[in-house]
Amino acid sequence: MALNFLLLFLTALGAGSLVFVAPKFRDKYFKLVLVFAGSYLFSITILHILPELFHSGFEGGKMGLFILIGFLLQQLLEFYPAV
Repeated sequence: MALNFLLLFLTALGAGSLVFVAPKFRDKYFKLVLVFAGSYLFSITILHILPELFHSGFEGGKMGLFILIGFLLQQLLEFYPAV
């Protein structure tokens, strides 16, 4: 369990540190990475999260609200000016 946590942490840390190593990459492919992240989250939501939530009997109105909030946050991140 600790090894999995350490591996996950180091992977996220390494990916985040790429911004400092390759600043031209950040400017050139920033929107492309955001589109990929949005499509990945959408596919995970449709294929895994929604069927499990409907099967568990979670309230449908809240479920749709949370999904819309997630898409709104993704759009805000896309239009947020890169520092």
